[in-house]
Amino acid sequence: MIDKGTWGMDSQDIPWTGKLIFMIDKGTWGMDSQNKPITWAPGSPVITGPTFIVEGNSVALTCTSSGGNPVPTVYWYRNNQLVDDTQTTTNGVTTNTYNFVADTSHNLAVFECQVDNNVLQNKLSTTWFFQVYTEPNQPTLTGSQTLSPGSTYVWTCISTGGNPSPTLTMRIGNSQFNTGITQSSVLQSDNTYTVTSALSWAPSISNNGQTLHCDVQHPETRGNNLQTVSLQLTVNDPLSVSAPQTQYQQNVGTLVVMNCVITGTATSITWYFNNQVINIASSSKYSNGNTINPSLTVSNVALSDAGSYYCQATNGVVTANSNTITLTVLGSIPVVTVSQSTYSGTTGQSVTLQCSVSSPDSTLQSVSWIFNNGASTNIITQFSNTAKYSGITTTTPSLTILNLASTDVGTYTCSATNTIGTGSSSATSLSVTGNLLTVTIPQSSYSVLTGQQVTIPCTVTGTPTQNNVFWRKVVNGVQTNVDINGNSRYSGGTTSSPSLTITNTQSSDEGTYVCYASNNIGTSNSQNTFLDVTGAGTTSSSQTFLDVVGNIPTVSIPQSAYSVNVGSQITIPCVPTVTIGSNYYSVNYGNTATIVCNVVATPTETSISWQKIQNGIPSTIVISGRYQGANAVGTGQSSQTYLDVTGSILTVTVPQSSYSVNYGQSVQLSQQTQLSVVGNVPSVTVGQGYTIALGNSITLTCTVFATPSATSVQWNRITNNVPVAINVASNPTKYSGATVSTPSLTISNSVESDEGYYTCQATNSVGTGTSTQTFLNVQGTIPVVTIAQSQYSVTVGSSVTMVCTVSANPAHTSVNWQRVVNGVATNINLSQTSKYSGSSTSSPSLTVLNAVISDEGYYTCSAQNSVGTGTSSQTFLDVSGSVPVVTVTNSVGTGISSSTFLDVLGNIPVVTTPTAAYTGTYVCYATNSVGTGQSTQVVLAVTGSVPSVSLTQTAFTAANSVGTGQSLQGPLSVVGNVPVVTMLSEISQLVGTGTSNNVYLTVTGDAPTSIAISPSPITVNEGQTITATCTALGSPTISYTWFKGNSNTQLSTGSVLQITSSTRTDAGTYQCRASNTYGNADATVAVEVQYVPDVTITQPSQGSGGQAITIQCSYVSNPGATNVIWSKGNQGITVDGSKYVGGSLSNPSLTINNLAASDQGSYRCSVVNSVGQGDSSSVTLSVDTSTAPSYIRIVPAGVVVQEGQGFTLTCEADGDPAPTYNWYHNDLMIHEGAVLTITNSLWTEHDGLHLCKATNTKGSRQTWEDVDVQHIPVSTVAQTSISQTVGNPVSLSCDTRANPSATAWEWFYNGNSLSSTNKVLVVDMDSASDAGTYTCRATNAVGSSADIAFSIGIGSGIDPGLGASTGESSSLSTGEIAAIILAILFVLLLVIGIIICCCCQGYCASLCGGKKEKVTPQPAPKIVEIPVYYEEPEESVISLRKLEIPRFYEEPVIVAAEPSTNVVRKIRHKKHRTYRRPSDEYEISKYQVLKPDDSRELETTERARENTYVTSTGTRQQYYLPDVEYTYDEEEERRRRRRRRKKKSKRHHEEQVRDNEIIVEDRIENGDVLRSSVRSRRSEHDTLRASTRSRDPDYDVVTGEEFYYEQE
Repeated sequence: MIDKGTWGMDSQDIPWTGKLIFMIDKGTWGMDSQNKPITWAPGSPVITGPTFIVEGNSVALTCTSSGGNPVPTVYWYRNNQLVDDTQTTTNGVTTNTYNFVADTSHNLAVFECQVDNNVLQNKLSTTWFFQVYTEPNQPTLTGSQTLSPGSTYVWTCISTGGNPSPTLTMRIGNSQFNTGITQSSVLQSDNTYTVTSALSWAPSISNNGQTLHCDVQHPETRGNNLQTVSLQLTVNDPLSVSAPQTQYQQNVGTLVVMNCVITGTATSITWYFNNQVINIASSSKYSNGNTINPSLTVSNVALSDAGSYYCQATNGVVTANSNTITLTVLGSIPVVTVSQSTYSGTTGQSVTLQCSVSSPDSTLQSVSWIFNNGASTNIITQFSNTAKYSGITTTTPSLTILNLASTDVGTYTCSATNTIGTGSSSATSLSVTGNLLTVTIPQSSYSVLTGQQVTIPCTVTGTPTQNNVFWRKVVNGVQTNVDINGNSRYSGGTTSSPSLTITNTQSSDEGTYVCYASNNIGTSNSQNTFLDVTGAGTTSSSQTFLDVVGNIPTVSIPQSAYSVNVGSQITIPCVPTVTIGSNYYSVNYGNTATIVCNVVATPTETSISWQKIQNGIPSTIVISGRYQGANAVGTGQSSQTYLDVTGSILTVTVPQSSYSVNYGQSVQLSQQTQLSVVGNVPSVTVGQGYTIALGNSITLTCTVFATPSATSVQWNRITNNVPVAINVASNPTKYSGATVSTPSLTISNSVESDEGYYTCQATNSVGTGTSTQTFLNVQGTIPVVTIAQSQYSVTVGSSVTMVCTVSANPAHTSVNWQRVVNGVATNINLSQTSKYSGSSTSSPSLTVLNAVISDEGYYTCSAQNSVGTGTSSQTFLDVSGSVPVVTVTNSVGTGISSSTFLDVLGNIPVVTTPTAAYTGTYVCYATNSVGTGQSTQVVLAVTGSVPSVSLTQTAFTAANSVGTGQSLQGPLSVVGNVPVVTMLSEISQLVGTGTSNNVYLTVTGDAPTSIAISPSPITVNEGQTITATCTALGSPTISYTWFKGNSNTQLSTGSVLQITSSTRTDAGTYQCRASNTYGNADATVAVEVQYVPDVTITQPSQGSGGQAITIQCSYVSNPGATNVIWSKGNQGITVDGSKYVGGSLSNPSLTINNLAASDQGSYRCSVVNSVGQGDSSSVTLSVDTSTAPSYIRIVPAGVVVQEGQGFTLTCEADGDPAPTYNWYHNDLMIHEGAVLTITNSLWTEHDGLHLCKATNTKGSRQTWEDVDVQHIPVSTVAQTSISQTVGNPVSLSCDTRANPSATAWEWFYNGNSLSSTNKVLVVDMDSASDAGTYTCRATNAVGSSADIAFSIGIGSGIDPGLGASTGESSSLSTGEIAAIILAILFVLLLVIGIIICCCCQGYCASLCGGKKEKVTPQPAPKIVEIPVYYEEPEESVISLRKLEIPRFYEEPVIVAAEPSTNVVRKIRHKKHRTYRRPSDEYEISKYQVLKPDDSRELETTERARENTYVTSTGTRQQYYLPDVEYTYDEEEERRRRRRRRKKKSKRHHEEQVRDNEIIVEDRIENGDVLRSSVRSRRSEHDTLRASTRSRDPDYDVVTGEEFYYEQE
């Protein structure tokens, strides 16, 4: 039995492939003459595979071996390690295909295939190797992009990761470089090549804007597709800067343009003032000074603009400065004068105070007047009370005062301001004469008769005289002007005749009259007088009112006729109907009344009007003021209503004839009187535009005019457009003033925060008046720095203090000293406390300690405060003197002179004279860390004599620090030759050394000493200028030469070495050599050029979703980097150690874990040091998120349909990209797409397993679902016409194929129903009447089958009545004859095949005449039961193939029954449900499932053989074997078995062992356990079991669920 649970698994639960072998006859099949298994060796292995492959592609190495018994193992090894042991054997050929993905480690690696089946003493082996081609990484190209024409630059292109080595070419545009390129290729440890190509090339200006390309060719992996990287080049013209004019003299307030001329192309322009950068963009004072217009424009020149300027231009490579420009500013404050010391005016008139202003050096900014009335001081500007004042401008500085009043009396001062300052005139005084007029009426009342004339006299006196006279009459408590000109009865009321004359008086003239007169000062009025009009006349009664209520509404239509088309619409308008709610209304005097009006109108009314009828005269009421509330067809009118106003005017008495009250105050009046209201809100003015130096005090002038008088004054400062009150009382040290008596505000000790807008407010009983805003500009001044002397002197070794005085407001915050050498200013390093002291805010002077010659030079002192930086003029420090240098050429030492004479004592050096003893051979040895080297031999020969030396004079003088002495002139003669010592290979000559007596030598010069380079060391940023100054002591004049490193090539001359626009290649050690005629001295200085990091990033390969990828980043930095920053797009990346790893100084590369689609984008690596930030180029990361399908299912599961019905299966799977779907049934693809729809199912076509395979570019996955198509029973009866003799029963079987199985049967005889309901109907054939047509009908759950008809006839030679019978036929049946013939042919073919195979393979040496190979005896074959799992990766359909075994059907033998016996054949009930067929001619004795070289299954089967049990039929069976039943009678079975055995022989069995193996291959993929059932015939059981019964203990049968066959 094959266990379904482990089917397809070995003992380690690993899928394997093998063969299913059926062996016929256990007897002697596969045995030699000694009953031992025959074995032979397999054929030599043969490998097929690629010789080269591209990295990342799949490799398939196939190794095959033919033949061999037992079946050989074919294994793959690499580095002696087993890498693949999977194999398949087909038709005697064993194959193992090793599949893997190529990577760089497989390059030229040796793969070995070994074949063995334990027959050979040594395994058969062969090897294979191939070359792995690796695509190069994206190349990098580095080098300068901003260039100068004619200069040589180097660009480096690097390609990494390629195999074989790629080819690099470089080009500018489309022109390829053939010269100037060097290239190297280095094989790396990962079997890839790093190729470096360097281009050395000097561009020209014509190359500006062109692109430099580096192309990488790698045809092995990219074909003709090049990898290209490029740089855009900018080639700038040579740059120079000049100033055509170096001296400018300008007046204050004017504009000056300082010209700057640029030659070449500049990328930026910078202007410097007093060595400080001018921020042109943030100041309105400066303009231009850019690449378009490099000249600098200074507007509104001030004295502070005087100083030194220069223009600087750069093109990104070179920086150049112009020569220094000096600006001198001339100017003074305005001169202001007034023409008179006193002015006078009349009240109400105007007066002009004359002022003249002279400002020749600067344009006037503003003019103001200061007015002092003795109590307060006010500033008058052109913006102050324009109704009162005029003038006060820069063009008209005089002040005109309009409408003079007594309050204008006081002193006035004229002030004018320009850019330099403010000038003021002397004070002038103003006096004002005149007042209001006096108006009088002689009497308080006058009487006149009606119709008579009356004159009310009015007298006007005062200065200035009146300019207007008018009269007013009081009627009902209201004053109205008397219209003298409009009424002929009135006259007078003029300036010349102020009295009022009324002719023909009437009673309406009675009332109170007042006379008014005006002059320039104001208006005055007389007291009231009453005119009483009396006299006889006609009287009348009071009026009465007749009220007629109600009227008939009047309705009208505008037209008499209208026309309209049929079907159209028309509106016939009706004039509005207007009604009043009541015909009478009453209201108290002074109250409000509402008269209701109702309007009905179509169309809607467009206007409403009211009329008031008084004395029969209608007047239209204007709906405004006292009245509130109020169509195109016409106007409707309501009836009249009456408004009755009841009540009367109150009688009011006033105790006094006149009252006076201040504006804003209250007053109580009773009877008629005159009220004069005097006063208004205070008028407040402030001075405009104040400027103050930081720390000083200033008064903001506020002038208040108020009637009544102001009660308080408040100052506000505008902050964020909101006035904030200044609390003067709480901060008396800061503020003063802001009182009624002193409204001006004084701010002490001004600070920057005081700057802003201010307003002054004054309040009286009427209200509060606020001034306009005034601005206070708080300015500081840059420090004033002075050095006491223009020159200081100090001797070497002494100290000196250069005194610096700083005056600054605000206080200075820092002091800095600079030393200027050759026009270059260098900051004094105050950290050298042993050299300098001072230079602090408290002690700005600089003390230089232990002065040396190199300290000599110009010095400046600078101080800085919040306003700016002030710099002193230069002072020169002269360092003089040196300690005498005394040198003798002996070993005694140096002598010290007395105070007046330098006596050099000591012996002349004693030089040993070479003698003949020195003659000989010499070798020079030199040793380093590697070893010792030696020179060739040289020979020294000593010849010659000692020279004679004499001096003709014995006394000389020498100079010391006290003075200089001079010797007499005398010759110094040296006799003899200077010793010459020459090392020759054979001979040299040496004269020797002579010694003179002691003499005195006057020293007139010395070699350079005390050489020093400053500053030392030097550190600059790339692009800055390197400046080094070399100083030395010595006489005569010293010349300086500069060298770099150990080179002897002269770099520069002069004491100052200057390298502009430094690059990192300029870093190193520089040597200064000071030389004169007496010798030379050397000094070195280390120069460090710091630069922003150079960052290189490598383009990553495409990442895979869920995997990790590393973006390589490297950098070069000086100084050392302080941080590494990664960014994606414009967003920074936080390296958290989880998602992102790396990004540190030690590991700048970025590793991204668990890649997702969101990780795709542009990445940049940035590195920061103290100089700045260097950014790499951007690389783009793409992420392949595609995955093979990992999940698949079919819905619905377990589909059961009846034939003719439809069903739909939907396949669902994951995967990226979305998979495609294919459907298979019975090894054939039946549909493409996820949904399989069958509309009309047929059991012959659609029943069974339906497999869905989901596939995308990453792989595939499959699953299957069983579709159970149920159908009615279908006849499978093979023989329906039967001839039988009477007395011999006939069994009729209603064989059908049904799903589900048939459960009921019906039988009919000649159309008549029979009682039998069994599948098999036994016809006894008792008489001929039993012959006829029998019909059966099978039924299952689906339905009933068609009628199946059997025709039974009476056989010939039979007497139905007698029941005659015939004996058993002695002849063979047709089936038996056919079986014999086929068996013979089959045996012959087997014998021939075995002989041919043995001769070819050498296994049958004895038969073929060859020598028999010695083999190891093998145990006898065992019965095995082994799961078989056949895997064919490319197949997706399960195939259950039938075992093609010959089979024959035996014709039934007719036997005559005895008359007295009724034979009835009964159906035998089986123990198991079986699929029964007539037995085959050949018995299957056993079958084996063999897996190569596996012994566990053999042991299992052997144990199973021993575990047997006795069946109900008396046979012994293994416990796991099902019952096997046969369908033939036992006699027939034994007869056939004997006949077969007679035809077989032992040799026949031996030769047929191998040929009788039947291999069943099943294509089942993946090792997934098969679905819950594989159905063969639809039954209640989940499995199909083949039943076989064997009574021969020599035959063992093993059957199982997973495989079945049908015997046909």
